[in-house]
Amino acid sequence: MFQPNPFARLRSRLLPSALAAALLLSSSLPAAGVEERRFSDVPTTHWAAAPIDKMAERGVVQGLEDGRFAPESVVTYAEFLAMLTRAFYSDRVGPQKSPWYDTYVMAADAVDILSGTSAKITPEATITRYEMAQLIYNVIVQQGTAQSAGIGQLDIKDWAAVPVDYQQAVSACYDQGLLTGTEDGSFNGGSNMTRAQAAAVMERLIGDQPLYDPEKFVALWQCFVDKTFQYTAPQDATIEDATLVLTKQVMDSLLPYDPARAFQLTGYEIVGIDGPQWNPDEQCWYAIPQVKIAYTGKYGAIGIQPADQDMVLVEDIDGWYTFGSVKITKSGSTYTLVQADGQP
Repeated sequence: MFQPNPFARLRSRLLPSALAAALLLSSSLPAAGVEERRFSDVPTTHWAAAPIDKMAERGVVQGLEDGRFAPESVVTYAEFLAMLTRAFYSDRVGPQKSPWYDTYVMAADAVDILSGTSAKITPEATITRYEMAQLIYNVIVQQGTAQSAGIGQLDIKDWAAVPVDYQQAVSACYDQGLLTGTEDGSFNGGSNMTRAQAAAVMERLIGDQPLYDPEKFVALWQCFVDKTFQYTAPQDATIEDATLVLTKQVMDSLLPYDPARAFQLTGYEIVGIDGPQWNPDEQCWYAIPQVKIAYTGKYGAIGIQPADQDMVLVEDIDGWYTFGSVKITKSGSTYTLVQADGQP
């Protein structure tokens, strides 16, 4: 005998016809007026107040639990990888792990930006200016924004002391204005960077890159191009059973990484279904899945979805994501989930 999903929470209600038009993960414009971020130890007179606030606004840097930013503290590999992945690979950042930085190291490793550095081996160590240059260079190469200029001394006073392995990265970062020298004109690559300096570097690296790419915030059905969701059910299965199976197929299809999307689903839980309701005119059922998700990616007015967010109902997420209804047809013993525009 077929056993229906025990998590089904079925409620019968008439679905408004407007809901039948949407199974969407849609975008909306950020709310006017971004919340100002200010840290207790970063006054407006601090030389890096503007880049620190801007990067905090975008979710690239974060403060300490006590409300400070600690601008003069040195940056570790882990902290800088967190900045880079939040800025450029947020859809690769998974749920929070222990230790906290593992999710960022794994994301950076997945996109192959750790080569030439010891960031993966010693993530808690302080990062040198040489290795920061190397990581930045790896990112701009991977992003396709590295300029083609060759290795050059530029105006670096201590160029002769720059190890050969770092010369390409240092030269590129200098040439593109991403890193600058010290007061005496040298690069001083063996020294460390402060958190304030790292925020300034990230501001230069991001440049005028928009907070989000509207083209990546697409209707959910567009993520299902060339995909068909069907369920050939046993004789004793019900439409409720079929709806749950098809909803699971839909959510499973969103788990694999897709660089075309600005979000990454990291987990989900189907907690219930509103409906299904039969529509005699269209000869189909309409239902609204109640789904909790964990995800990461760019969203809203402040930029980056935290990697450690708890599971939340899709309909409760403020800003980007909204679920509507699914349309289900039946032919013989096969149920098919059809999107709002009629495309499977």
